[in-house]
Amino acid sequence: MVRVWPRQMLRRALWHSEMRRSWWERQPARRNDVIIITARFQTGSTLLWNLFRHLDGITAYYEPFDERRWFDPPSRHSRTPATHTNIRDDYWREYDGLAILQQHYREEWTNKNLYMDANFCDPDMKRYVEILIDKAPGRPVLQFNRIDFRLPWFRHHFPAATILHLARHPRDQWCSCLLDPARFPPNGRIDQFSPHDQCHLRLWAQDLKYHFPFLDEKRLGHPYQMFYYIQ
Repeated sequence: MVRVWPRQMLRRALWHSEMRRSWWERQPARRNDVIIITARFQTGSTLLWNLFRHLDGITAYYEPFDERRWFDPPSRHSRTPATHTNIRDDYWREYDGLAILQQHYREEWTNKNLYMDANFCDPDMKRYVEILIDKAPGRPVLQFNRIDFRLPWFRHHFPAATILHLARHPRDQWCSCLLDPARFPPNGRIDQFSPHDQCHLRLWAQDLKYHFPFLDEKRLGHPYQMFYYIQ
């Protein structure tokens, strides 16, 4: 038997269906206006973040996982890194009033579980990012330097977001990370590298070696070899 819906009932059903779809698309994890910038250190991601920051209708968050916890006034400071030129020292401006983030933030995001596949379970990370998206006036832009091995997870949980991944020639990036390449000898060893490790290279390798055994320091010579593999 074919059921014929009266016109009024059909119109009401369509309206409810559209409302449900609209509500679903407005959820932070489902919004299609979100931009996620992902890059390793010294690739130009701060420059791109700063450009977005000066556009009307954009809320651009700088490095949401940073250990300085931009949402917490006692933790943040106004020191601008030497490599960040033409940038004001108020990186946290977009985080003002977002103390709620403290409930979900975990500092271990900076150096633990740097590799995450689509099924990795971290509800606090998901909620943390959702709050940033939901609280952003205008279009949310999130600039990360710690998620390039977590992109399957981000794509799974934020499927409609636009992801911009930045890459730079490894040798140029290596020189920028050293700040002054002349201070570390060409024949230097990994165990001598800590005073020059401005971009957490050894910490990354320590965590990622469980997924990529060739990053184990015992298998490597010069730290550039480790750096090149991670890039």
